[in-house]
Amino acid sequence: MGDAKTAEFQMKPAQIFTAIASLALVAGVLFSQISVKDEHHHTTADIALPLDLVTNGECEACAMYVLEQPGPRGQLVYRDGSRRYFCSIGDLLAILTLPSPLGEPRQIWIEAMPADMVLADNSTEPQRWVNVNQAHFVVGIERRGVMGMPAVSLASSEDAKIFIGRNGGELSDWDGIQLIHKEYLLRKQLPPG
Repeated sequence: MGDAKTAEFQMKPAQIFTAIASLALVAGVLFSQISVKDEHHHTTADIALPLDLVTNGECEACAMYVLEQPGPRGQLVYRDGSRRYFCSIGDLLAILTLPSPLGEPRQIWIEAMPADMVLADNSTEPQRWVNVNQAHFVVGIERRGVMGMPAVSLASSEDAKIFIGRNGGELSDWDGIQLIHKEYLLRKQLPPG
């Protein structure tokens, strides 16, 4: 009789595999929910605000440490308060072309560079954040040491005019820079000639 009771509680290999797979799935979902949170504690009011860059924060696109790269850098804020940081405008734009399990970002912030910035300056000094819809972008510049399409973001049209007067380039808004980035990616994929 003891053997009959033991047989009732024995699982077949297929049942064991299903149970393990189910546990792995649940653990994966829980882990992904934990891992998408950054080290800041959020309230409903501050989810839409930009936060300082985190010391060991990696770029979501290239995995380089964001604070070690020259600005402008960016951050995406999702509905659940999780953030993704980027070491350049090009990397931020590249990620925005991909689908995200977190949905569309709630806010997109970019550092506003000073109007007197010199293109050869690779300062990693943090700058103030502006919403991408209020930023003024300068494209068509040559800048070494940044990932993706070279672009600079500025806080005002006056700053952008000063920057263009010193460094060249063309003025763009957020919608325009997204189109320019798509064209940039297409050109990078075409064979020379």
